[in-house]
Amino acid sequence: MPGISYPHNIAVTDSQGIYSTIISRIGLVVIVVSALVLMAWVFDVQMGKRVLPALETMKFNTALCFLVCGFLFWRQPYFGKSSAGVAIIVSLALVLFVVSGLTLLEYGAGWQLGIDNFVIPDTATLPENWPGRMSAGTAACFSLMGIAWLANVTTLRRSTVVLQLLALAVIVISGAALIGYIFGVRQFRLPVFSTMALHTAALFVLCGTGMLLIRPHEGLMSSAASSCIGGRSLRRLLPFIIVTPVLMGWLSMLGVAAGYYAEAFGFALSSLSSILVLVFVGWLGADALNREEERFRSTVDSSPVATLMIDGNGTIQMANRLAHSMFLCPEGQLVGTQIEHLMPVRLRGSYMDFRRKYLECPEKRVMGDSEDLFALRRDGTEFRAEIALNPVQTADGRYVIAAILDITQRVEAELKILRLNRIHKVLSGINTLIVRAQTLDALYEEVTWITVEEGGLPAALVVEHDRGSGLLTILHAHTNDKQFQVRQLSGFETDAVHECLQAHNVVTRNNLAEEHGNPDLMDLVDHGIQAMASFPLTARGKTMDAALVLYRCEPFSFDNAEMKLLYEIADDISFAIANLQKNQQLEYLTHFDKITDLPNRLLLTDRLQQAIFQADRQQDIVSILYADIDRFKQINGSFGHSGGDEVLWQVAQRISACIGRDDTVSRWGGDEFIVLLPGKGAAHAAGVADRIAGALQSVILLEDGRDLFVSCSMGIAEYPRDGLEPDLIINTARKASRQTG
Repeated sequence: MPGISYPHNIAVTDSQGIYSTIISRIGLVVIVVSALVLMAWVFDVQMGKRVLPALETMKFNTALCFLVCGFLFWRQPYFGKSSAGVAIIVSLALVLFVVSGLTLLEYGAGWQLGIDNFVIPDTATLPENWPGRMSAGTAACFSLMGIAWLANVTTLRRSTVVLQLLALAVIVISGAALIGYIFGVRQFRLPVFSTMALHTAALFVLCGTGMLLIRPHEGLMSSAASSCIGGRSLRRLLPFIIVTPVLMGWLSMLGVAAGYYAEAFGFALSSLSSILVLVFVGWLGADALNREEERFRSTVDSSPVATLMIDGNGTIQMANRLAHSMFLCPEGQLVGTQIEHLMPVRLRGSYMDFRRKYLECPEKRVMGDSEDLFALRRDGTEFRAEIALNPVQTADGRYVIAAILDITQRVEAELKILRLNRIHKVLSGINTLIVRAQTLDALYEEVTWITVEEGGLPAALVVEHDRGSGLLTILHAHTNDKQFQVRQLSGFETDAVHECLQAHNVVTRNNLAEEHGNPDLMDLVDHGIQAMASFPLTARGKTMDAALVLYRCEPFSFDNAEMKLLYEIADDISFAIANLQKNQQLEYLTHFDKITDLPNRLLLTDRLQQAIFQADRQQDIVSILYADIDRFKQINGSFGHSGGDEVLWQVAQRISACIGRDDTVSRWGGDEFIVLLPGKGAAHAAGVADRIAGALQSVILLEDGRDLFVSCSMGIAEYPRDGLEPDLIINTARKASRQTG
């Protein structure tokens, strides 16, 4: 999620390079100065040993130790953490510590160890002032420097703090001596400052500063070297803080010396100047912090994300404009509110538990990306939210920055894509089903199954409508809820399906909640249904119509993109229905007579062969009855072919009424009919012939109102008595009919 960040890591990397350069430059300065002093001792040049004739000299051992320090500072960035670099630092640090330590031992024990004038004797210093010996303060500073360098190469937990405290001690000691020289002190009465030279004090200040810059972003220096406003302000004000009190004290001292005012007034003036400096520094710091806070608030307010800052008690301490807008809250009224009040009541208990555990181990994390998270607006409406948590530690305590996104539209888009992908799977499954389905019943069953299981819909029905009776029948239903599957269609659903089939167009009801006044919807709402759509599946004008009825649990879920795919699915199902109906019609015309609806010659021949095969297995008999309508050509001539067709149909109905369930009547061709009587003999066939003759004695009434009497010539043949082949048996029965006729 978007948020507020600072280029801290980049700033640290850049400043580290700057500090390394400063350390190297400090080292070069120390090397140059100490080298000049060493040369002054070698060539006995007083100008190099001391800055002014009246001031103290820098001893040879002091210059030599400074040369070691300068080398360490100059090469420090290149030593790194390599074993060779560490060995060099340790060796040189020990040199500093040993030389300075032995000097301090000489002071403390009153010994003469012979190290003071070991290289070049100091003949200018009086014997009572220890010729060639560095001052106790100088020796103490070198000892601190040696220990600091050793701390620099260790990996102890507090090594950085130890290093920086030792560096500060060096700066304090040498800085006090340096300021004393500025105030005109020529000889210090304190033992630690007794004979520290001016340029010695200055170099110690540089060395102490260099030691502080070795690890600028750790320990005590982390605040001063920070890239944040506090560090930047301190670095800008530091020269002013150091110079101003010294300058004001020096001016006060000059005023006292000139007799402008008394010494007490000079101290008061110096104190006042220090107060003014501290007030000015405090004012500049406050102004910088105020500007930084304004910048921070402006940045947060202009953020494209609703942002809250929450304390450890769950109280909102800051909220930007977008947060107030998101939660429909007047400007400023979110501050002081408990964060739980922005959650629905049902979630507040679990969120309080989460906040307590989170504060025990705070970390950057996102809420709502993997689980459903809801937020509550001031007007009581809820929305899906995603919250990025970022803990921050300030001087006032720990806070959590919460960046909040309303992901309602994103979730709806993801659900829409998911629904479309599922509908694409349904479309693919239906296309495969078109080739695979052999019957309408199998087609309807698999259509509903694929729609629910692959499409993720809660329910799908295929409903048949009889235009004659107006009744709706559920042919197939598949649902996730078994109770929903066995229910009957409500009046609301029936009306929607009727409207769909009558208009032969899709009918959608996208928000059933709006129909709260309709009692027929209570059953649907109880099952969680919020939307439904009906699609016609058969061509307009069919006696029997079919419709596909789909249900969803989300209102307005049948959107335009999904409806286009569902239209295509309905068209594919309609094509499959028409194709199966054509195949059934073709199958019917292949085996049945289209005028009489009786089995034709092909189907009768097959059944006769099956009956003969069965009779052979069971040692049984088969009989056939051949019937030929008398004077049928005259009927066609008198009544036309339509009248002849009607006569054929009525004769077929009367013959069919005279036979048993296991018998078969077929139209053999023209005006010929054959009755197949498996398992029955000629005597039984004769009885059937008598019943047929009786049935034909009544008049046949045609559609145009004319009537006529029809008779048939009939003959009987029995298997195996009258023949073993189907054609022979039929010809025998035909000949018998001509004899009777």
